[in-house]
Amino acid sequence: MEQHEAILLGKRIKIQIRRSARSRGVRLIVKAGGQVVISAPLWVSDDRLRIFIDQKQAWLLKAVEKMQAVRTRSPKQARADYLAQREDARAFVRHRLEYYRHVYGYSHGRVSIRDQKTRWGSCARNGNLSFNYRIVNLPLPQADYIIAHELCHRVEFNHSPKFWKLVSRAVPNFKKIRAELQRQSLFSTD
Repeated sequence: MEQHEAILLGKRIKIQIRRSARSRGVRLIVKAGGQVVISAPLWVSDDRLRIFIDQKQAWLLKAVEKMQAVRTRSPKQARADYLAQREDARAFVRHRLEYYRHVYGYSHGRVSIRDQKTRWGSCARNGNLSFNYRIVNLPLPQADYIIAHELCHRVEFNHSPKFWKLVSRAVPNFKKIRAELQRQSLFSTD
């Protein structure tokens, strides 16, 4: 892990950069306490990362200030939050999956609810779906977008135009909702 410093709008910010061959794109996370982490594929240059950070300056500063005020939870507290909401999230996701199963006619495998740090959901090639327990706290249009998105991966295991056409059948304003989710980010709180 690389440690860097950046000066954003006159403020000095420490940034951790994690590079991985498994990363598919550049991802910016602001953790509780204001810690900034950038995940990037191995092939992304330092210059490209600097450009990325410059483009996100205003958002990043606002997110850092917001997250510096968030008290870091202990692992025990984080686990308790997860356990308290997991079953509500499971019931919610199953209910919405049943609805979308009728809309699309697609089946799925096992459904798991996890305490994921950087993802709202995922779909495995075998049809198993995984969702972040925090999905139960999202506004319904955002949660529905995530659920429909993962269910559509049962037919199109990619993000091709054909995939997005499938998503738009149930969530016609998916672009707006996706942009809202990307702006708010999935802040890690532990």
